[in-house]
Amino acid sequence: MTGGIFPAESFLWSWLWQSTIFLLAGLSGSFLLRHHSARAHRVLFLAMIAAVIVPVAGILVKHYELGLFAAEPVVIQPSTEDYIMPEATGIISNEAIESSPAPINLDSHPAMTGSEIAKFPWSSALIYTWIAASLILVIRLLVTFVLGVRLLRRAMPLNNDRIEQAIDQVKTKLGIGRDVKIYGSAKISSPVIWCWSRKPALLMPDAAGLSDIDWAGVLYHELAHYKRRDHVAGLLAELTVCFLPWQPLLWWAKSSLVSLSEQACDDWVVASGQSGTDYA
Repeated sequence: MTGGIFPAESFLWSWLWQSTIFLLAGLSGSFLLRHHSARAHRVLFLAMIAAVIVPVAGILVKHYELGLFAAEPVVIQPSTEDYIMPEATGIISNEAIESSPAPINLDSHPAMTGSEIAKFPWSSALIYTWIAASLILVIRLLVTFVLGVRLLRRAMPLNNDRIEQAIDQVKTKLGIGRDVKIYGSAKISSPVIWCWSRKPALLMPDAAGLSDIDWAGVLYHELAHYKRRDHVAGLLAELTVCFLPWQPLLWWAKSSLVSLSEQACDDWVVASGQSGTDYA
């Protein structure tokens, strides 16, 4: 049934050229908007989503003949030529008697033509390889998520007045109403925010409370990721790579998307009034 909807050759070809066009457009647009990180991030993210959705939508529309201008079936009329049927006279001519069929030679073997020779199913092999690579990437993504949950569960609550005051200050500037849990862990060397829980959790190094660093800028950067929903965009970007693992432009776009999200959060820190020199 799937083969009827998604023919192998047209399916692969549609994914190839359409995804390439959208990704090239997204990468070009993000390069032109590189001085505006947030806009460049948005353009590239939409291009990555379109590179996955548009080819499937196009094949479905073509198969089910959807749309406002669906083609109507064309009826071919049979030819109306007059055929003169010979009259049945009951007399068999000598030519009909003499043109008897030749005896069949059972020993002769017909020659195999090129189309009859079995060919290796390259399209099916590519699709199966595609599915296998996608499953491997999905499993890797699930393992990464499980490791993150495990790291959060092993972290200990961190009580530090300076960090809590900095978080309250940043939440007020960003307009975040939810509570932010603070945990300390020896497994990390820099602050990182976990957004996949009911309340966002901020993981800090164990020695964070002993440092004289002004944490306002650093925490503003991390909470900006939560405010911008970069975790959702990052997950969707990972899923697009899982769906199209053979598209090198998609891997490049995912790497650029991560860099743009970091630059956008840095821009938010500077826009909040933080000194760029002090933040650096």
